[in-house]
Amino acid sequence: MSLDLMPPGIGTMTPFLALCVDLGMLVMLVSFVLCVVRLLRGPTLPDRIVALDLFGLLAVAFIALYALWDGKAVFVDAAIALALVAFFGTVAYARFVEQRGGDLRPGTGSPAAADPQPEGKGASHDRA
Repeated sequence: MSLDLMPPGIGTMTPFLALCVDLGMLVMLVSFVLCVVRLLRGPTLPDRIVALDLFGLLAVAFIALYALWDGKAVFVDAAIALALVAFFGTVAYARFVEQRGGDLRPGTGSPAAADPQPEGKGASHDRA
């Protein structure tokens, strides 16, 4: 005896809906690959953060499509929980980038070195 929370008739898919789910999963697979490429290549930290956020969003969409394909509503709960975790992760990364400031490209050194102080404001030659 299995416990299925879907109303009667919802678990059955029409051929058109099955084709749409299959095409959706194929498009999501291509999106996953492109997202991983952006995550690995960068070039800046914000690019990688957006790619990681997109990866979480794609995972939520994939779980929702799988729930539709399998006909079990329990997977939707997992998608909602993953969306919540992905949102908090994005907020944490955004706060990290905001506090870090400066030039966020790899290999540029400290943020202070990337944003020099303008001439005439606190320069050491003004004291003489």
